[in-house]
Amino acid sequence: MQIFTLSGDGSGAGKSTLARKISGEVLSIASPLRQELCRIHPGYAWWDKTQAYKDNTIVEGTGKTVRQMLVEHSAARCAGDPLYWARQLSRYLEGLSCIVSSHSRYAIDDLRKVCEIEHFRDRFGDKVTHIHVLSATATPEPHFDNDKLRDAADYVISWERTCIK
Repeated sequence: MQIFTLSGDGSGAGKSTLARKISGEVLSIASPLRQELCRIHPGYAWWDKTQAYKDNTIVEGTGKTVRQMLVEHSAARCAGDPLYWARQLSRYLEGLSCIVSSHSRYAIDDLRKVCEIEHFRDRFGDKVTHIHVLSATATPEPHFDNDKLRDAADYVISWERTCIK
């Protein structure tokens, strides 16, 4: 099993695009979060990653948008353990390692914290390759560890175009 972890300079850097080019199996730190919210608030497209859906869909009974629910629920779970979601995803990957080919490749497209890459490297060792994506068109996210993740990356890739085929 090979695990590619991707971080970037912000939203729109091209992490998901690169993840899809590397592997047909793209995972996300937010995948377990979305699964949990599906159980708590069924009937919403928690897997819809379009900005319009996340910003304009109100979760009934909460008065909050899907985006607000994602952010708040994630923060609440990480309050006592900043690795809460990384641990959930690691358990999932460990389960897969028992049933998939050793040649399988997975890409995790949204590392945001240095402790997350450290966790995956501790857990999976040399099966992890960390790539940081630079893009002048990315929307900065200063509340994440983007600069430190870039410094910790095995490879740094810079997109030269705003349109990637």
